[in-house]
Amino acid sequence: MDRKAEILKILSPDKPLTAIEISEKTGIGRREVSKFISDLVESGEAKIYSGRWAFLLGENLALSNPEFYKHAQAAEKYENSGRYRTAQTAWQAAFDSTSEVHLRTKAVKHIQNCESKVKRVCYESMGEMAGRMALNDISSCLGSGPGQF
Repeated sequence: MDRKAEILKILSPDKPLTAIEISEKTGIGRREVSKFISDLVESGEAKIYSGRWAFLLGENLALSNPEFYKHAQAAEKYENSGRYRTAQTAWQAAFDSTSEVHLRTKAVKHIQNCESKVKRVCYESMGEMAGRMALNDISSCLGSGPGQF
């Protein structure tokens, strides 16, 4: 079973659990639990309980925001395959499909990350003279991307 699925399985929407309690119940190390929990909180599948440093089961993103989820899944697939321009466009569509602040923030972060990866790939592809080239020369390699936000 996937470790994230194990963590989601023991979380409940009404009884908050700390990272230590999650670690004890699942047998996953505390560092790994913290890493997975932060990913789950970012995706909206878990949420932080305000009374103490504990976590609750969040809403299912696929059910609560199906349009955002569809675009986000496609964008992550493109990012994993190295197609950063296409991923950037898909994240922009995800951004446009929701009005929730935490989801829009996630989309903006991914859009900016894809943009920096496109620039890096373009810069590296220009060869050893790339360090001496001006930024406007690099922009010719980038082409026109999607409008931002």
